[in-house]
Amino acid sequence: RKLLTATKPSSIFVETSGVADIGKIGASLCEDQGVMSQATMGRSIAVVDAGAFRLHERHFPEQLWAQVEAADIVAVNKTDKAMESDLNEIRRKILKRQPNARVLFCYMGQVRRREVFEPVPEDFRSALLDVAGRQDTAPADFESFIYRSDLICFDRAAFGHLLLNLPGKRIARFKGVVRSYDRSHGLNGIPGQLDWENQTVGGPTRIAFIGLGLTERRDTISGLLDEALLAQQEDRR
Repeated sequence: RKLLTATKPSSIFVETSGVADIGKIGASLCEDQGVMSQATMGRSIAVVDAGAFRLHERHFPEQLWAQVEAADIVAVNKTDKAMESDLNEIRRKILKRQPNARVLFCYMGQVRRREVFEPVPEDFRSALLDVAGRQDTAPADFESFIYRSDLICFDRAAFGHLLLNLPGKRIARFKGVVRSYDRSHGLNGIPGQLDWENQTVGGPTRIAFIGLGLTERRDTISGLLDEALLAQQEDRR
């Protein structure tokens, strides 16, 4: 609202978290008369991970489809992580849930600018407007916590394997730093995939977890990670 009043921009792009409840955000915008009297809703875009699609569909179906159903464009990213038959199946499932969506396949998030930024027709109605009015069926909110430890990791491969196989299977993402014997390493994980990042980081181990039902599983997950790091200390002696 402040931006519209102060600068009169031609367009405003709102990039939400990947675990945001887009319906609630859409409802907040639609209910704000100060915003809607000065702006119209453009296209909404959801990004889907092709490699992790099956896991997301299995463990987070309500959250996945809530974002797809709110999207005018669905960008299926990381096409290198899936077979052509898998991509065709993903397209079929997306169009079944959101028949009016434009499905774009991409690698490293690269889509043609005109696909996203071209002006909308006069009779255009964003899918987000329809989803914003269905808050009675909103998916459960994701929960999060941060695991911290001053222990040193001596086997990143084993520790990474544990992170990918924590009990419950409802961790949508984890990201942070692991203090290893040589230096601190950044990591970024999603279901079935862990990437050790190249940028320079420092400090002790701290990993943020995002998922469903994490509040009740926090102590269990933290305990397993502590046990793994303590076992590595014992092995070094």
